[in-house]
Amino acid sequence: MRKFNIVLTTLLLYAQAPIFADCAPFSLMQELAPTVFDSSFQKKLQEREYSTAKEDLLQKIESAKETEKASLKVVLATLYMRDQKEEEAFEIYLEALSAIPRKSLQEGEVSKDLKMSQDEYTLYNKSLVQYLEQSKGPPLEVVKELEKTLTPVIKTHPEYVQVRFLLAATQANQRQYEEFFYHFFCAFRQNQECFLAYKTLGILNIKLFERARDEESKSARRAEVQKFLQLAIKENAHDVALYKLLVVFATPESKKEVVTQVLELIVQNDVQIPRSDIPFYVNEACLVDKKEVAKSFLNKQATYYQYSRIIEDMRKVITDDKDGNS
Repeated sequence: MRKFNIVLTTLLLYAQAPIFADCAPFSLMQELAPTVFDSSFQKKLQEREYSTAKEDLLQKIESAKETEKASLKVVLATLYMRDQKEEEAFEIYLEALSAIPRKSLQEGEVSKDLKMSQDEYTLYNKSLVQYLEQSKGPPLEVVKELEKTLTPVIKTHPEYVQVRFLLAATQANQRQYEEFFYHFFCAFRQNQECFLAYKTLGILNIKLFERARDEESKSARRAEVQKFLQLAIKENAHDVALYKLLVVFATPESKKEVVTQVLELIVQNDVQIPRSDIPFYVNEACLVDKKEVAKSFLNKQATYYQYSRIIEDMRKVITDDKDGNS
């Protein structure tokens, strides 16, 4: 599964076991569903009787009001994560997100609750640039520094929805899943239609795709990945990781169409691709016999690099491939 390694630095890191803070058990989850945490339930958590705690919580979810089920499922997802059952945890977490009532707005309308203040706008854009450029430096150092900066801001300004999305992303990168579940859920309740919401949903579906046991499940997850990544690109066309993921998760049947669409979007949106990724796109285009599209892509990338041996080498690849097939 080598081709999926590119996912590792986009949002979620896989190398270590989940990290849980040495604070009171489920302290953040208590804020989401305080009535669940009676003395009996807390005792089970303290003694790590997660199976029994899950059974109790499932019963409460069954009888809960519809407006309460989403929060309860986030707690359940955290229980599964504490029990080292990541697949079930992410599946339940996605169920929790789906259970959140959608805000009904007219097309083009923006809720007054979602409008960023000038201070939030400035902080968000500065932090987003740092986050998206993490590939240029040690990713964990970048996200740790961002988390350190954003955590006190959210404590003071919990209404900063976009900043909270970014904070959740930094925690996901560090596998601090209790914190990630909490902050992303809080932000998603306020805004389900924005760049980081879509990108995160795409990545969560990638994790479940990689663990899917049958082709039907893989196909369903792949479709969700494609849907959310495309929506994320519409919101932020300059996140270069999204284009590569779209190509990687294209089906064999749709590969030609997806590669063509991706390269055309990169050109149309004036996206500068890292030098090291240029061969990936050219090779994929050649494999589906879209050399003219690859040429346009290379011409666009040449405008960003005064001289690039990689670009010149890829021009030769296109020419050689064309000659070889003539």
